[in-house]
Amino acid sequence: MNDFDDDDYLYDMYNASFASLKKPFSHPNDSIKATDKKTSRVIGGMKAAGVHSVSVEINGQSYSVPRYEYVKILEQDLKETRNKVRQLEDKISRMSRNYNKLVEVIRKMQRDLNNKLDAR
Repeated sequence: MNDFDDDDYLYDMYNASFASLKKPFSHPNDSIKATDKKTSRVIGGMKAAGVHSVSVEINGQSYSVPRYEYVKILEQDLKETRNKVRQLEDKISRMSRNYNKLVEVIRKMQRDLNNKLDAR
């Protein structure tokens, strides 16, 4: 595994998620550049480059520990996914209400039609 400690390298390569983490007092134009990449791309890029975790040796045993930046990106991705799910659930709810209204209108039209046909 590669262990890159150069934060500027990570910022340049994965600027979408590191814009708020690494350069909190950066220039306002950096926020425009920060929206260029989706979190899933950043996560995949970090894993592919091998910078998503760091090896730590404790009592002679080596452990792979996720980097702080990687965990933050995962949390951001989870938050975005939860927001998308909530939006889709709201949309399903609206569509279900509209469907039920349409069913009621159709049933009313059928009753009216049946009443007119019975009256003849």
